[in-house]
Amino acid sequence: MKQVLVMGGTEFVGKAFLQQLINLGYSVDFLTTGRRRSTISGYTTHIKCNRKKRSDLTAALKHKQYHYIVDISAYDKEDVETLFLSMDHTKLERYLFLSSGSVYCPSDTIFLEDSPRGENSHWGKYGLNKKEAEDFLISKANEIPFVIFRPPYIYGEGNNLYREAYFFYNMALGNPILIPESNTNVQFIHIADVLRTILATFENRHAVCQSYNLAHRETITWKSLMSTFKKITNSPSKIIEVEQKFLTENEIGSKQFFPFRDVSYLMDTTKLTKDGLPTPAINLEKGLERSYKWFKQQRDFVPPRHSMNKVDFILNAYTQ
Repeated sequence: MKQVLVMGGTEFVGKAFLQQLINLGYSVDFLTTGRRRSTISGYTTHIKCNRKKRSDLTAALKHKQYHYIVDISAYDKEDVETLFLSMDHTKLERYLFLSSGSVYCPSDTIFLEDSPRGENSHWGKYGLNKKEAEDFLISKANEIPFVIFRPPYIYGEGNNLYREAYFFYNMALGNPILIPESNTNVQFIHIADVLRTILATFENRHAVCQSYNLAHRETITWKSLMSTFKKITNSPSKIIEVEQKFLTENEIGSKQFFPFRDVSYLMDTTKLTKDGLPTPAINLEKGLERSYKWFKQQRDFVPPRHSMNKVDFILNAYTQ
């Protein structure tokens, strides 16, 4: 039986990978700080330690070897480098690193895997740190059989981020929804497609030491996104477009009233097909239908703390 280590495993993406790998019959360990209890059964070991402390990680992984590592919780070079300095990876067949489309430099063009990567003011240190983690892996191509994935916004059942849940919750109450007035185009990917494509690289020899964009091909505008939400929820909520002039005059960023950055974000995924990997198949409407079904089952849902602190201010200005 092949051994798998999931870095992460108690929230959204990591939790989904953990459950799917167990379902597929792998022997699965997962490593987290231990602050959250796992609600999943069937795994081999829940390893609890701080991955940033090399001594702790070395002790936790002593005598362990894995065929596959799925790394959801690495956010910078230090996270990746410390992991490989702390473990025996002689049996490792794949190291799967969940990076981000935010590694690309700002551009109005569609991103290819070889598009310039670097600092992007829209994403700040998050994107730059992911890029530096990628660079470390690329520099170790002779030692680490990595595969890098760059998704846009991941959504779906179990999402702990206040994104689609923000719209489901407020539309259920009939609250007005604010969106930026812009021509922004974005892409999404459902969690089931993330699992399907990434796990397909376990046995795909073409994927070794490659990077892949990972997005559904649909191009989504904020208006089309809201139309889809309203169709699924059958909500009477009014959609209010907030002018850029108003935002500039009041020094308000999109994340202060909207759960997404107002920046175009499109990636080409033809390389997946070229290398024999499955392309994301779940369109936004079908994916959000699944998400909404899951959301309605969360009877004790309470909106989490978030950065959207200008919603009332904007509503007051636009509804006077």
